[in-house]
Amino acid sequence: MSRQISASVGRMGGRNLPDDVRTVQELLNEVPATAGGPAPPLVPDSICGPKTIGAIQAFQLHHFGFSGADGRVDPGGRTLAKLNEFDRPLLETRSIKRVGISEAPLDPDRPEQWFFQIGDNRGRRAVYHLGERDEHKRLPRPFVFAGALRTFHTSRSVFALATRGASYTTQFLDSDDLEPVDTATSTLNLVFLTGSGGFDRLRIFYPDNILPTGKPRDILLDPGPFRKVFSKSGFFQLVP
Repeated sequence: MSRQISASVGRMGGRNLPDDVRTVQELLNEVPATAGGPAPPLVPDSICGPKTIGAIQAFQLHHFGFSGADGRVDPGGRTLAKLNEFDRPLLETRSIKRVGISEAPLDPDRPEQWFFQIGDNRGRRAVYHLGERDEHKRLPRPFVFAGALRTFHTSRSVFALATRGASYTTQFLDSDDLEPVDTATSTLNLVFLTGSGGFDRLRIFYPDNILPTGKPRDILLDPGPFRKVFSKSGFFQLVP
């Protein structure tokens, strides 16, 4: 089903309502760079700034030529119709792996370990960081992702997985030695704010575990018997 907007987005008369801007940003991120899509992808922040307007114009220039590059997306207009040709709303398989080696547990107190790379079957890649708001801006962007590969299913673009909240939890058997064991299970939980004001959740089961150390706030008791849960919470933010 084609995605719609309620008012114009962009320059020269665009109302730029936040929900509409985000829709356009997400649609633009679905477009490969070879077809006029933004490179690097836009951050879907619902703000129609110079990067978003520039991405609209670049897409229009690619498909409609100079005369059609007005930098605005109108409801029912040809730019929105063309963008919807690249939208893939069906459930698809994505891949995720983290920076570092999979044999090494993640340390909740080392933010440089919490970078993830997500890919799709069209060869596109997006890097995310799980941590405090804008924490990734103080860290060097990694280039090599050698963690264990995990696949998951979602209708969201690889560029539209930034969240309102996220957590990574690992459950270990409760024992004297809390080194990661085969029975440990880990989950990356992503929470999204929907357009209707509700919440949508995505759970990704992951093979890598959290190091069973850290500050007391990172250690929680699970209601289930003989188990302890180690958790790191924050935001899953797209890294430009």
